Amino acid sequence: MNSVQSIEKALRLAQAIMASSDLPVLSLAHNPRPSLRGVARSVGSHSETLRRKLVKLGEKERDIQAQLVGCFMDENTLCLMDPTYLRETEERLLVFAIPCELSGKAIPIAWDYQDWETLRENPPLSRNLMVEGAVRRAKRAMGHGFILVADREFDSKRFRYKLRKMGIGYVLRLRENASPPTEGENELVYHEEGYQEPWRLISRNEDRPAKAYKRRMRIEGLFRDLKGLFGMRELLRRIKDPLVRKGVILLLMLAWLLRLLRGLYSLVKGLVSDNDPLIKSFKRREISVINLALSLESRELTRLRNPCAIVGYEEPKATSLKEGGVECVR
Repeated sequence: MNSVQSIEKALRLAQAIMASSDLPVLSLAHNPRPSLRGVARSVGSHSETLRRKLVKLGEKERDIQAQLVGCFMDENTLCLMDPTYLRETEERLLVFAIPCELSGKAIPIAWDYQDWETLRENPPLSRNLMVEGAVRRAKRAMGHGFILVADREFDSKRFRYKLRKMGIGYVLRLRENASPPTEGENELVYHEEGYQEPWRLISRNEDRPAKAYKRRMRIEGLFRDLKGLFGMRELLRRIKDPLVRKGVILLLMLAWLLRLLRGLYSLVKGLVSDNDPLIKSFKRREISVINLALSLESRELTRLRNPCAIVGYEEPKATSLKEGGVECVR
């Protein structure tokens, strides 16, 4: 996702979803001990009202994921897959994301909540079946095959066979005791500078497996932001209702995506001067595009409260409409 048109399209989608949900996206960042009560209080709402809205949002999860896939499906044939654990090893999100060259980040397009308690209550299920089902749903939403990039956790012979049956290419890192390549698979040992041990990769239908696997690291930046800046793990720890949890996960994903797209939009449209300290810090790689967007957002909110508070602040020249401190693309 590098063109202005694709960024604008994705930003409009994220804004439309958030506007229809009527949820406090601006409250979700930089809170060391987040809670639903605190989020509700920040926007003058009641916590039970917020819970009902989150349940309603969670019911739209599959539809929203389909919209995100539709927005990004033509951007890249690579699809990164990686889990992030929410409650030690008992609960995780399996996330599918598209690498974004402009931001150096990975954009989440689909995710699957997996709780091992569900496995214990439904013995026919297994971790392998849950992963295979998630990949099958991702392919169904995309409407075509893709190249799946994943770590050693997903290197089993069975999983590779299932991917081939689904018409999905792949680049997977192998463990030492992994099954050898079969017909149509290629094995490569690559030692990336800065890493202690080489990568043993197996691929199918991908000409540059090492370059594709390097992009998998970008999804880890998404997880750091969600858990650090947005307090996902701490927030979910306080919520027991599974329907509310689903809504919270979706809201956090959208809140992160909205900040990423607003940061990218500011960069590609030149809405902030190159001499701005924030832009200079971004170009020196001292801050990420997410931190850039959050800083611009904080600056704008401060300016709205006190127009004289920021000296030398340049108004964006692009046609836009600011609603409650959020710039909406028109």
